[in-house]
Amino acid sequence: MESEFELPVVNTVKLLKRQHKEFLMSNPDKSRIAIARKGDSVKVFDFNISMVGVIDRHQIISETKYYLKLISNAYKWLDESILRGYLMKVGVDIQNRCLGYRIPDDVLLEFVNDAIIEKDTMEIRPNRSIRFLKNPYYLRKVSEDNSETKEINQLLGQERRSETFEIIEIALADYDLNSRTLTKSHLADLIGLSNKTVSSYLKEHPELREMYDAIKSNSGTEEQQMIRRYYEENRRSA
Repeated sequence: MESEFELPVVNTVKLLKRQHKEFLMSNPDKSRIAIARKGDSVKVFDFNISMVGVIDRHQIISETKYYLKLISNAYKWLDESILRGYLMKVGVDIQNRCLGYRIPDDVLLEFVNDAIIEKDTMEIRPNRSIRFLKNPYYLRKVSEDNSETKEINQLLGQERRSETFEIIEIALADYDLNSRTLTKSHLADLIGLSNKTVSSYLKEHPELREMYDAIKSNSGTEEQQMIRRYYEENRRSA
């Protein structure tokens, strides 16, 4: 694969799943597969929408172009039609990070096509390390023996907490600013966690709290935004 491109192909979770596809398929009884020895890890580049902060409307075009080019270079080995579909999805997600302006679909498609043309022009470096791959071919049994789960929990230690952190982080990053105002209870409903759990993680992790506060203050329908500004102005003038 490397010979197809001038610049190195960075490891990604998608690429590792492709490389280990046969092994993953032959182990449908395992929800996770270790790809590194205990104490070791594999460095990968992993994109999720949480990498994109709240975007000012004046920066939406430049930010969209940048992230589309970044992802195109990271996943340049994908079939072009699949890559185009992935880039379009990410492009739409990025639009949800900007309040009050959206790039027209035909223009977004033009940006996507430009990113594909430039898919071998940026060297991408890993941004995280992993030891396990989630098995997409895992078949959960109704009367499943919990021995594997217990073993994995022992091996992963605190990973379940980090997974909950990631679930909340992605939900915050994916939130459409043009929908209703974000609240803790609404966030809990969106991800299927209790209000207590969400509140606990927002309290324990300042970075999550910062994301939540920024999204809460910038989210909401136009009517909700107008009501919020009205009360804010009244408080300042009081």
